[in-house]
Amino acid sequence: MITAEQRRAVHRVLDLLEAAGLRYQCTGGFAGIVHGSKWPLHDLDLDVAKADMPTVERILGASVTRAAAAYRDGEFDLVLLQAEVGGLEVDVSQVEGAKILTGSGWEPMGVDLSRREFVSWEGRSVPVIPLAELIAYKRRLPGRTSDVSELITL
Repeated sequence: MITAEQRRAVHRVLDLLEAAGLRYQCTGGFAGIVHGSKWPLHDLDLDVAKADMPTVERILGASVTRAAAAYRDGEFDLVLLQAEVGGLEVDVSQVEGAKILTGSGWEPMGVDLSRREFVSWEGRSVPVIPLAELIAYKRRLPGRTSDVSELITL
């Protein structure tokens, strides 16, 4: 479930990334939507390589609300850049060194951009985390059982 305003913002961000020739993947709720989920979209989550983070920051320009820096909360320990494009929050995570807090403690997220899949969405080919990896990732996060339940039915 994605609003018209969110749809325009997503296309704008993807256009910028593609024009810059960046290697990235969409993850989180948007990836779920591209794979067929009916979740409401809350933000746009992207994974990029460390080498591309300065370019992402440059092309998002004045939309950046938080420059790329170390970030840690109750789920993630990574380098994060945040922006707001057309009213949509955009979270850009650096894949190298990213960790996730599981029941066993902090573990590497294990993101590998070479495994991304290209899925058709609104007339474009969108690089997304493979569905099986999205399910595995959501299973590692405590309290994401409803996310997983819907994804495994796709």
